[in-house]
Amino acid sequence: MRRGFQAVYSRAPESSARARRAVIAVAGEWLTSNALDDLVLAVGEAVANAIVHGKGSSLTVSCYRDRDRVIVDVQDEGLGFALKGPLISLPAPMSQSGYGLYIMQNLADAVEILDDGRCIRIVKCVPVAFEQSHEDVV
Repeated sequence: MRRGFQAVYSRAPESSARARRAVIAVAGEWLTSNALDDLVLAVGEAVANAIVHGKGSSLTVSCYRDRDRVIVDVQDEGLGFALKGPLISLPAPMSQSGYGLYIMQNLADAVEILDDGRCIRIVKCVPVAFEQSHEDVV
């Protein structure tokens, strides 16, 4: 059984905070505080990108655990995008935009561009020591 959530949000700025709080509530059980902080910041970037660039009236955020990974998908109704160059490339000096994917890539264990750019998947691995300490409690 897969635990997690899926929620639909408006493309309003406050949706980013709502999505981050939902991820904290669910993934907080699975990740260390540092890993959770990284995931939440990456999710905030993905949601902000969907709000600014996504078009459509809403976006969908899902968060679930698949074995040793926490996966968050942020999907919008827009036209998508084609990646220009490697995902991890730093934006041009003095650029006013383009940092979101770079930040996500540096905070997550993996970032995938799905559905022709309409979905960003952010993956964070569950630390083995953290997982074992929580198994001892149960």
